[in-house]
Amino acid sequence: MKISNIYIDVLKYGAENLNRGITYDEAIRHLGAMAPKGDFELYFNNWFYDNFHSENIPVLKTKQSESVILTKEDLIEANSQQVFLTSPAYFKLMTYTNDSVSKETVICMMFSSVSFVISIVLFIYILFRF
Repeated sequence: MKISNIYIDVLKYGAENLNRGITYDEAIRHLGAMAPKGDFELYFNNWFYDNFHSENIPVLKTKQSESVILTKEDLIEANSQQVFLTSPAYFKLMTYTNDSVSKETVICMMFSSVSFVISIVLFIYILFRF
């Protein structure tokens, strides 16, 4: 079973729905069983609004202009409203997803390196043999 990062999963979900936006409630449903619970949920909720924003939600205007931790009561209205992935969050996602090299790429690079070495050895052998 592949272990997933909930932060990256939510950023990807936001990027997939860039034009229409998403709600916090949708993001939690998207995470399913991996969704944060208990005290951690408030911190996750604040992280969410650091990366998703809408000018139509008054409490988010405050959060954008000040570095504040919003309470659960502050976020009740915001959690059901459409918000949009911010550009810094989108670039964070691009950095996380582009920096990783797939296993298949590494295997192909190893085979190509071995093939290159074999071809040079054969070339030198043929060059000195004749």
